Amino acid sequence: MSMHRLFAEQLRCATDATGQVDVVKLGKFVSAAYEAGDRERQRMIEVRAQTRDEVEQDLLRTREFLDTIIENIPIAVFAKCAESSRYILLNRAGEDYYGMPREQMLGRTPEQIFPADVAREVNEQDRRVVASGMPMVLEEHLLEVGVKGRDRVVNSRKMLITDGNGDPQYLVGVIEDVTERVTTRQRISYLAHHDALTDLPNRSAFNAALDERLERAQEASTSFAVLSLDLDRFKEVNDVFGHPVGDMLMRAAADRLAAEAEGAFVARIGGDEFMILMPCKP
Repeated sequence: MSMHRLFAEQLRCATDATGQVDVVKLGKFVSAAYEAGDRERQRMIEVRAQTRDEVEQDLLRTREFLDTIIENIPIAVFAKCAESSRYILLNRAGEDYYGMPREQMLGRTPEQIFPADVAREVNEQDRRVVASGMPMVLEEHLLEVGVKGRDRVVNSRKMLITDGNGDPQYLVGVIEDVTERVTTRQRISYLAHHDALTDLPNRSAFNAALDERLERAQEASTSFAVLSLDLDRFKEVNDVFGHPVGDMLMRAAADRLAAEAEGAFVARIGGDEFMILMPCKP
């Protein structure tokens, strides 16, 4: 009810049948109305304060949850000031990756942390991301900093965070060490094309090399030789001396063939059989 309507109602209640206003009664009505209004305002203030506290608690819980996630995620995460490139956040995986406690990195620039050549590269990447506003994604590259050395392969991503006005505020980056994944993939690919016993190319690799050699020979009108070899009485070696000795003999034969081939393509295509692709002849 508006103040005007409330006052009109109070005035009607304080007016007797003759139209006279009972000032005392009207005063009581007005006083009661103001007291009720004060109580309502106080209630609203308390409700708003409670709501504000609840919102702040929700924000605090959300912030703590995000901090816990970032701290424990098994990928290096860092954040930097977009203007100065000073590090302002580094999680536990980042400490493990760089091999130094965050206290030695936070508040410092790349020049104060890394060797000069690495710092220049990092700063140049930062400038490109800030200037373009576009994320920078580098996959399976060697990162030349960190306690694990230059033999580590990583996927890295760096992105720009802007403020409400669209101005650069933070640079956020993640670094995922994928060395084991890449090594495993390379190993699987290697085993698919090499003999596990002798480490020579296998039948699949030989067929691919032969197809390529035939194509080159046809295009260049050249020729080449294919040699086929097998070990006589190899089955008897296995039967008499056992497979471990047979394996040793097979590896020794493969090593001698590779050494004497003088750069020719030598493959073990199965059992005691070997194939050799000799160089092309004009």
